[in-house]
Amino acid sequence: MRLYIVRHGQTEWNAAHRAQGHTDIPLDQTGQAQALRLANLSILKGVPVITSDLQRAYDTAKAIQSNPKVDLRLRERGFGEWEGLEFTTIAENFAAAQREQSKPRHEIRPPGGESYAEVWERLKGFVGDQTHSAIIVTHGGIASLLTAILLNGTIEQASSFRFHNASMTELEKVSPTLFRLNRYNDISHLTGLAVTSGVADGTSSK
Repeated sequence: MRLYIVRHGQTEWNAAHRAQGHTDIPLDQTGQAQALRLANLSILKGVPVITSDLQRAYDTAKAIQSNPKVDLRLRERGFGEWEGLEFTTIAENFAAAQREQSKPRHEIRPPGGESYAEVWERLKGFVGDQTHSAIIVTHGGIASLLTAILLNGTIEQASSFRFHNASMTELEKVSPTLFRLNRYNDISHLTGLAVTSGVADGTSSK
């Protein structure tokens, strides 16, 4: 069993380093080109696709396979009232909330949004449901959490994983409780495309 975690292609808000969360921003021209590059990867041919419903992920998934399965648990973390802000501002907001609430960062819930801990719990359920190889098309923050869960890591370790737009990460199940990381944040298929940095981590998920 192999799971291929794919981050969606680039959007205008990715390029501007703005938090999207549940805001349904489409792929930009570069993101559309990235999705087509993913579709040409031979390693992904014939593997079922599961995707977030948000159009930046769904349109990336649809380029890979015409009829992907939607799972709402793969939605990006909701940032509530902070969506649309630049991540430097969001980092300041988190720091202020930590001082006021005396909580670890993963327990801080943006106004009208979700805490990282809440998203961790919904993704644990998703991982437990996977019994066959699949391509999982999702978002930067979700990819970080999924990777940590699959490698038996902690929520604190999730922010160590960072993903470019349209990257592909491959994990192979080697025992009932253990996955091996075979390929991480691979963007070799994007060679020649003009892209922004487009890297998301688990703390400042996009």
